[in-house]
Amino acid sequence: MTLPPNDSLEGLSLAELRGLVGTLLGEVRGLHGQVESLQMENQALRADNQSLKDEIKRLKDLPPRPPIKPSKPSGMERRRGRKRPRASVGGAAPSATALV
Repeated sequence: MTLPPNDSLEGLSLAELRGLVGTLLGEVRGLHGQVESLQMENQALRADNQSLKDEIKRLKDLPPRPPIKPSKPSGMERRRGRKRPRASVGGAAPSATALV
């Protein structure tokens, strides 16, 4: 809604002024309802925020986690660290049938 300039209110008739006041009252009522709704939402958000702050404070007061020691390596991990025996420099490694 656009309001007429202040100096043009002088030229309005009584019926036009009443219509304008009625329109303005309707807008004020609508805005009042929005304000009440936003106030209720704001209050709920404040309570939610406070509960989150309380939880953060509770979590910060806990003792720190104990250090985690590395676990022992499994059998495959231990085997991976060993070196394989190399074939002799002079030729190929003996075959399995040659050892029998």
